[in-house]
Amino acid sequence: MNKFIAIAAVAAISFSSVFALSASSAQAEETKGVQKAYENAKQYLDDLVTAKDENQADNVGLRVETFRQVLDLAKAEAKDFEFKLITVDKDEAFEAWKKEVMDSLTKDMVFIDSQKELLSDIKSIDLAKVKEIAKVFKIWRDEEYLPMASQIQDFLLVKQEAKAVQTAQARLQKITVDIKNIKQFKITDSKDIKNFLDKSRALIIQAAELNEKAADAFTERYISVGNASSTETIATSTVSTPILNLATSSVLNSTSSLPAQAGPADAPTLSPIVSIKDLVRSSLDKIKESYRGFVDISNLVRKLLK
Repeated sequence: MNKFIAIAAVAAISFSSVFALSASSAQAEETKGVQKAYENAKQYLDDLVTAKDENQADNVGLRVETFRQVLDLAKAEAKDFEFKLITVDKDEAFEAWKKEVMDSLTKDMVFIDSQKELLSDIKSIDLAKVKEIAKVFKIWRDEEYLPMASQIQDFLLVKQEAKAVQTAQARLQKITVDIKNIKQFKITDSKDIKNFLDKSRALIIQAAELNEKAADAFTERYISVGNASSTETIATSTVSTPILNLATSSVLNSTSSLPAQAGPADAPTLSPIVSIKDLVRSSLDKIKESYRGFVDISNLVRKLLK
């Protein structure tokens, strides 16, 4: 093996490290963007419902236009959820739940269109009527749509993190092979490189375990127990297959303490109530930390080859 091949291997390590770290950051930013959209829609609706009863034509027109924008945002949001659910890999354990949710999204979009139709004749609407329609929509959104949207978000987060874990595993394997390919330069004997690899490997295993816990929590909360489902099929299901089926190490039992939400002391539960989002976030943090280990390996290899 010549020096050129060694340099190419180092470049591959660097690319794998930076690319993976960027991908995980993009996932976190997407989650923040969805949350921002929720907050904006809530603020718009609150403003509409609490608007002062003034019947100036300009004020009514402005309120109607604002409400239309809220409805457009709501429909775009529902379509986005629908698209993401369609593109998720098929998993028999969740197909019944997913079908129910997809049917609900279709009905939701029909309802949103019906609300927009009520605003079509601006001449026959006063501010009181706009407020009345907005109030009905707000109640529907808070009591029916948002609980379902929360389920969808949890499901997508777990699925996205599962792919992030799989990507990290592939990156780790690629980096390990690249390091072996430059073994004639005797850098694989470096204890520091071995320590970095071992640490990243352990972090990825812990990330997989955390996301498996998130998948189990989703199954228990929304499918097995069925406390957020309206159909008998979902409510009586005893499906317990996790979304992830990744190998974990029996040696690593030191997974960080899991965030939990305290519930009423007298409420009987089969297992502690945990936040699925917090579990996924903790898993993602482990992945990010493992990628930093990849970057450290890249920097160290460069120094050793000088």
